[in-house]
Amino acid sequence: MKTKFFLSSLLLLTLTTLSAAMREISFYCPVPAKTPPVIDGKLDDPCWRDAAEYTASYEYFKSNPGPGKLRNSFRIVYDSRGLYLAIIHYEPNVKTIRKSITNRDNPDLWTDDCAEIYIDPQGQGIGFCKFTVNAQ
Repeated sequence: MKTKFFLSSLLLLTLTTLSAAMREISFYCPVPAKTPPVIDGKLDDPCWRDAAEYTASYEYFKSNPGPGKLRNSFRIVYDSRGLYLAIIHYEPNVKTIRKSITNRDNPDLWTDDCAEIYIDPQGQGIGFCKFTVNAQ
C-alpha cells in the first residue's frame, strides 16, 4: 500500500513538474484576404496592411534558450487557395546571417538563421506541420 501511494505521489509530482516546464503555446488567427498577395518579396499588398502584425521569436544554441533579442514580425492571411505568411526579421547586420544550407528539404536547415512555422491543422494541440525557411 505504501508503495502504491509513493508511486502515485511520484507520478503526480512528475506531471506537475512537466506541466510547469511546458512553454505557453501561442495561437494566431489568419484573416481572409479579399485579394491574395503577389508573391514578390514586397509587403505592400492591401491584404498585408489589413492583417494584424504579430511578433514571435526564439533562439537556439544557447545553454538556456529563450526569446530572441532581435525584433521579428509576421502577418498571416488566407483565401480559398491557401495560407500566406509575411515574415520580417529585423537584422541590423545582414552580412552575419547564417545561410549555409542551400539544398531543398535539408533536415539541418534549422541550424541556419531561419524561420520555423508550426501549424496545427486540426486545432487540437496534438500534432503539427512544420515549415522551415532560411535566407536562401
